[in-house]
Amino acid sequence: MKFLVFVILTSSITACVPAPEVGNQESFISSQFHSYQNDRKWRRNQLEKSLWKPELPYAKKRLDAYALQDQGWDFLPLLNAQISGVPITNPTSLPQVAPKDQEEWIQLGERVFWEMPMRRDPYLEWLVERPELWERVGLERNEKGNLRGVAQFKDARGDTRVGATCGFCHGENGEAGRASRQLNLGLGRDLFNAERGVESHYKNWGIGKVDVTDDGVADALRIPDLFTIAAKKHINSSASIKVHSPATLAIRFETQYIVGHSMEARPNRMYTWALAAFILSLSDTNTFETEINVPTTFEQKCSSCHPTESHFGGVLVAHEQLTTDPNSAKSIKRGTGFYRSPLLKNVSQNAPYMHDGSFDTLEEILKEGHVAGQKLTIEEQSTLLNFLRRI
Repeated sequence: MKFLVFVILTSSITACVPAPEVGNQESFISSQFHSYQNDRKWRRNQLEKSLWKPELPYAKKRLDAYALQDQGWDFLPLLNAQISGVPITNPTSLPQVAPKDQEEWIQLGERVFWEMPMRRDPYLEWLVERPELWERVGLERNEKGNLRGVAQFKDARGDTRVGATCGFCHGENGEAGRASRQLNLGLGRDLFNAERGVESHYKNWGIGKVDVTDDGVADALRIPDLFTIAAKKHINSSASIKVHSPATLAIRFETQYIVGHSMEARPNRMYTWALAAFILSLSDTNTFETEINVPTTFEQKCSSCHPTESHFGGVLVAHEQLTTDPNSAKSIKRGTGFYRSPLLKNVSQNAPYMHDGSFDTLEEILKEGHVAGQKLTIEEQSTLLNFLRRI
């Protein structure tokens, strides 16, 4: 589940692109599940609408295999729904009957988030057998003593495997949606390769970052929080997916599971539909309660790409007009040429900043990391900093 870009305070930029409308989430979840589950043409249409750059390899891979009439990923076997924790074995099975209402959809989605392995990796299987490395790599245990976000399951061949759930990267301290910023997956991969005598660049990722583009370029991205996705109009670091409805997320998750399991199995769509409902329900527990007036400085200098009506962000910005590393925006697999301006609600509590986590403080952003911020007077910077610390 990864994938979101964090560019701070993009203003006075002419290359901002408006985002589409997203309808009533709860009504959609309850009324459209049958279409998602059973109507291949409907799902195909939803996929095509979400891939606004169909020429990208990321998009073409999905267009060539998803929701086709007589071939492709729809005909893969289902992932096994029986799952165990690691290292303590306590097998459980996800429900087989569809929820009746929104509350049940969210409850099922929460289980999918924590329990269902989205991807399997040999390095993770190697790590779980070496408890002496867990703390060093940033792996957490849950209240049962199991590794948080790690699951044991049987793959399509019947072999017992270990995989990472959504909660592995987005469940710090047991809070669903909170980025696991203490994870050092690059170190874990590097240690795995070192034991096998293979050189790697993974140790350069840094803590709280992961490279998921598979494009041969070192462009590890900051693991994002998953809060307020209902307000986001694009997802992925370069905004390669345009969000039209909850079905956009469900299909995104479905294809993540398929690719994460090497195109050998697919998830039950009931689970990815429930996961979309759950993710859409998440909100930041650090949200400030008070209403704060937006200063004139922000309205004049920042609101063009951080509009107040959408959590202060969400529009697209050409990478050339930013000071951040352009590699992700230019990726041969997913690069759109754009980054998505972040939602600035609670921004003061969500360091590090930028999509690559290259700045630790808001002061650094305004003074060094943002082309518009560098043009502000000291008084204007102070006004903005005070505002950003309170929203």
